[in-house]
Amino acid sequence: MSLGFPRGRRRKCPEAAGPASGTGLALAQGMRTLLVLSAASLLALACGAAAQQQPLSAQERSAPAVLHNDLPADGCTWVVEVEGERYAPDAASARRIRDFTGGAIGATEAALTYRLPGGTTEVPCGWGAHQELPTIEVLTLRAP
Repeated sequence: MSLGFPRGRRRKCPEAAGPASGTGLALAQGMRTLLVLSAASLLALACGAAAQQQPLSAQERSAPAVLHNDLPADGCTWVVEVEGERYAPDAASARRIRDFTGGAIGATEAALTYRLPGGTTEVPCGWGAHQELPTIEVLTLRAP
């Protein structure tokens, strides 16, 4: 039964003939190694960058702010206003703000470094009222 192929001497593939065959194989393995190392490097860089990035709400920021203590005037105590938004300081931040302002009544301008950890904090207000505001963690305070 003939499949239409010529009979006789078969030709060898060029890759399998002569001393060049080892060079071609080595080149292919070298390329494969380079590809694997490149992919591993990119993966390591991507993982490192992802580990360094935090959600935007937890990143440290710096901005001018107004610290409000209006409780004696039937307002709320220690509300931090940053870029037009009102926040409630966590317990450690409220102590830091009291120390910075000396307990002053009214509004005090400051430059602060802060973080927004998420969640809300209840702020006491006059006449026994309370207000629920997003929480702010004040890291540093200084005069503007």
